[in-house]
Amino acid sequence: MVSLFMRQPHFSFPFTHFPSVAASMRQYAFLTRVIFLFFLFASGTSVVYCPPSPKYMKNKTHNRHQAFGPGAAVAAGLIFFGAMMAPTPVVAAYVLQDNPAPVDLGSAYGFAVLSYAAITTGAPATYSGNIGSKTAAVNIAADNLIKGNLYSGAPVNVGADTTVNGNLHALTSIGIGAGAIIYGGEQAGTTVFNGIDSIIWGSIQAGSTITNAAGVVVHGTQVPNSAPQPPTALLNLALDDAVLAFNDLNGRTSQRLDSLQLGGLTWTRGVYDGLGAVDVTGVATFDAQNDPNAIFIIRSSGAMTTAADSSMALINGAQAKNIYFVPNGAATTGADSLLLGNVLASGGITYGAGAGSEGRIFSTTDAITFGAGKAGLNFGLSELAIPPVPELSIAVLAGLGVIVLAATRRRRSPQSLGVLAIFCNNTHQLIGIRSRPSGALARRLKLEAGILTARW
Repeated sequence: MVSLFMRQPHFSFPFTHFPSVAASMRQYAFLTRVIFLFFLFASGTSVVYCPPSPKYMKNKTHNRHQAFGPGAAVAAGLIFFGAMMAPTPVVAAYVLQDNPAPVDLGSAYGFAVLSYAAITTGAPATYSGNIGSKTAAVNIAADNLIKGNLYSGAPVNVGADTTVNGNLHALTSIGIGAGAIIYGGEQAGTTVFNGIDSIIWGSIQAGSTITNAAGVVVHGTQVPNSAPQPPTALLNLALDDAVLAFNDLNGRTSQRLDSLQLGGLTWTRGVYDGLGAVDVTGVATFDAQNDPNAIFIIRSSGAMTTAADSSMALINGAQAKNIYFVPNGAATTGADSLLLGNVLASGGITYGAGAGSEGRIFSTTDAITFGAGKAGLNFGLSELAIPPVPELSIAVLAGLGVIVLAATRRRRSPQSLGVLAIFCNNTHQLIGIRSRPSGALARRLKLEAGILTARW
């Protein structure tokens, strides 16, 4: 904001040495001001007119020309030339676009994290969706909650006290830390090692040996020296589909912007493109304008960076799953920042300590690394989360309860029913029975080929 006319514009003392110049400036002061105003408005500079104070105007020793005299004109000239020499701020001026077509992720749809190279998570954190690396290890840190399956074209390593709701598939080995819980099964091309007090609810199949440390509980079958179907084909297809989606996003008609500084601006649906990097400082807002299907695509010829403590906001129905960041390079998020949207990057992706994200995270050529986590930190999308595989089938439990209760009444058994747990896989096939405080009830039940029968 520039003030062209000052309240006390008495800067004429230098002109006392040049009376002819001062007289000329006074004579053409009005014309000078008009010219300066024109150029200032043309250059986009804000101009505020501040008249001199009434008290100053009533001073008989100064006439009106002196109040708006050569000093003001010189000041205006300095302001004008300063404004012309200063860098012009770039503002992302955009127009409302038609809603882009949906993005087809193909077989990559169910993945929260997918990469060509290694994946390393931080602790603690929750990941909703499948995690897969085509060529390298998937390293899950301690104290993680993985609401999905794990796939690796190399080994899968799970840290201590981590819970995985799905299955583990590794081209080579699988290693499980102490106290970890795997609700699915384990399929390894070579060896399997389960750490102390870990619990495996599904079956284990390994191309070589299966080693269970002290206190390990395996509820399913164990088949060593029998190589399972490798996850290679699935990972190849998923990453190929991610590359197709990346190419599709890069090929769409876009609105070209001078700057991709997203922070401090509100973005509406459409495809935006710009030279250089995508940068987020402060808060970037996405406005769906009451259309829950509004799609936002922001791509760049360079990398993507979010500053520490930066964040994003969704208003009027905007959804993170419909936002796509497409850097043709690496993506890096600052510490304690929040990113809302899917990242499809051609380079590596690195999350700072405490940084969270809602959306898919895909790297088509490189690795994905997550910094140290914190309580409540989430990645992926809730709609991709899968529940623990041995989910309790309420319908089966209710039917069994009627049978058991009716039988105990007929026999008038004084034995307490206690607690009965029935575990099913994701196709509702029974895979386990546990009863407390004693196993008497469980001994009366027979589980075979997923069919439960009671003997009385």
